[in-house]
Amino acid sequence: YFLKVEDNFKEVSVPSSYTAGFIDYNLNTATVNFGRDYKKFSYELTFEDLDYDYTEIDSPTSRNEPNINIVYYYKILPKASGLVEYTFGQINYKNAKDNDAIYNEFLTGVKGEFSPHISGTVKAGYKERDNKTKEDRHQIVTYTDISYSLSKKTTFSLSYTRSTEEASYKTEDYKDK
Repeated sequence: YFLKVEDNFKEVSVPSSYTAGFIDYNLNTATVNFGRDYKKFSYELTFEDLDYDYTEIDSPTSRNEPNINIVYYYKILPKASGLVEYTFGQINYKNAKDNDAIYNEFLTGVKGEFSPHISGTVKAGYKERDNKTKEDRHQIVTYTDISYSLSKKTTFSLSYTRSTEEASYKTEDYKDK
């Protein structure tokens, strides 16, 4: 068994070409992660609560995003496992309730060490997002995070994500990334 509890707070300032200025917000992330290993099987259960508080008074982009994620692993090689993952989440806007949404994400993939120098996770699947008053989104999603160890002190990492995320612009509700 393992249990991990974290709470992280950070102040963020992101340059915005849209507003020719900066978008400032505070991000508070609370995470509880629980898991267990069996012989060839293991699982992880994670509850995460993301709170985006934009510094603009009554910002329409301030929101809270609680989600629950469960991942099942099956060992297919000594250092690699196949995985099946499910995430349920909500997006609750503080000052723009019409933008609230619920989403479900289903993924499958592999995670592990693929050679002495290459490790990572590759997963793909489907995400359905039901928006309260806007058009619903249904799409194929992919996540890749690969690391190549050049030496003990040097690692090359490659990440790729294709999904939907919330936009920080008042004229957009979400954007593909």
